[in-house]
Amino acid sequence: AIVLISFGEEAAESTLVERCVLSLRRRGAWGGYIVVLTDASPERYQNEWDDNVIVMHPLEEHLKLADGTPMKFTRENTSLKSKRFKTFIIDYTGMDKRLDSVELIY
Repeated sequence: AIVLISFGEEAAESTLVERCVLSLRRRGAWGGYIVVLTDASPERYQNEWDDNVIVMHPLEEHLKLADGTPMKFTRENTSLKSKRFKTFIIDYTGMDKRLDSVELIY
């Protein structure tokens, strides 16, 4: 499976995720699963692709610090959000039964 992490207003408004998925499908001939982990509204990617593209949203607990307070992301540290969620990729792939047979995650 290939996992794309897309967070923030700029990411939600751009077409970068769509272009990446199309490139993986057409040029890369990748027919496997593509997981899009995003904080964009659920409607953002609704009915966008085939059944092998799985759109997931972050768990509330992953948006909080160890003491339970919400993480604060600013323009200066916004890259920390995607870095933080890289550490949770295996957890998220375990949340969808379709991914049970996946052996490699890119």
